[in-house]
Amino acid sequence: MSWKTLRKAHTHARELFRHDHPFCTNRFGTDGRTIFMEIHDEENQTSLWDIAEVQRVFDRIITPFLKNLEFERDQTPVRWWPLGQNRGVALDPKRNFGHPIVFETGVPTLVLARSVVANESIQEVARWFEISPRAVKEAVEFEQQLAA
Repeated sequence: MSWKTLRKAHTHARELFRHDHPFCTNRFGTDGRTIFMEIHDEENQTSLWDIAEVQRVFDRIITPFLKNLEFERDQTPVRWWPLGQNRGVALDPKRNFGHPIVFETGVPTLVLARSVVANESIQEVARWFEISPRAVKEAVEFEQQLAA
């Protein structure tokens, strides 16, 4: 997701909620390209909106593609699993200053991706860091998505 999209979404959400930190709720989701928000109307009906463009979307189509945010009991977000919770990459503000890591080991995805570029061997990089080749592949995949 681009910084421009993130800033637009934050500005619109801040104006809508009249709150300096509108993303600190579980009303938001992302597909990796934009930010979606659940809005409840007067009859408590829920609709899904692309908050960056302030446009309603078809929730039945978008919802399956939303990336996984993990929330505490009080509904504050704790970590984001950008490739899905069944994959190993996470962003957790309590680990590695919130930078993306292979969650199980804490190895930064950027370090793994750059090591693969330098060495051209996922197997060798996995051996260096004593992690699975799958974890290295997921880290490289995540970093390539960021670059795109």
